[in-house]
Amino acid sequence: MSEILFAKYDKELKEFQEWLNSKPHLPANIDKLLLLRYLNVNDFNLEEAKKLLLLNLDMRRDNPNIFANRDVSDDAFQRIHHTLQIFPMPRNTSENFKISISRLVDTNPDNYVYLDLVRAVVSMLDTRFVTLDSNELINGEIGIIDMSGFGWKHFMKTASNISIMKKYMRYVHEAVPFKVVQNHFVNCSPTMERLISFMKPFMKQEILDSIKFHSSTETLFEYIPKDLLPDEFGGTAGKCDDHHKNWLKVVESKRDYIMNDNNWMVVDEL
Repeated sequence: MSEILFAKYDKELKEFQEWLNSKPHLPANIDKLLLLRYLNVNDFNLEEAKKLLLLNLDMRRDNPNIFANRDVSDDAFQRIHHTLQIFPMPRNTSENFKISISRLVDTNPDNYVYLDLVRAVVSMLDTRFVTLDSNELINGEIGIIDMSGFGWKHFMKTASNISIMKKYMRYVHEAVPFKVVQNHFVNCSPTMERLISFMKPFMKQEILDSIKFHSSTETLFEYIPKDLLPDEFGGTAGKCDDHHKNWLKVVESKRDYIMNDNNWMVVDEL
């Protein structure tokens, strides 16, 4: 499927690659699908795609505690996957939006390690960006976050990592090649409202505008058809455990790619 896309956008990809080849301080072998995502999210404006890529690479270089030495098979990654499930759904919406699900499965706050969570999420995003599940590029992202079990101690552990949170929020809002069109928080509690209020200063207005709150899953169906949602969200598209396990296999298949810092390394210009 990727070859169809590469052929379709051959001219644009060649121009992007030629620019990269002229910059010896930048990574030499960036995945073609990843380059295509940078172009797509910027409506194939090459100059804007370059700016976004440079910002992404700079943020990786400046934040090694988040981006360096990520082994998806190590104990920290395995623990966070037993605490939190994050995975994309296999089918997109009629508008070609990708749906991603997040939910706590272990609500013990002692097992909620915010830095490990952030490192796991950016690794999953890196996997997403070099994985094609159809012969078209997606038009936008829908996030569905189940806040069941997220309590005051989880909030405090998030708030105590404010420096990491600010960097992570800037990264996902300004430096990745996707466009968020909807964010749905379901099974919300007063703790969730406090968390969003705490995070507001670090969120772009367009992200704030994309957020919808749901006290249950019922109102979610006004935005997303049941046949695209997992069973646990009142849908008919299968169980979260199965989707999560399948997605982890994909992430683990990209272990060498994620661990190879040469894919992201920027060296100082002479």
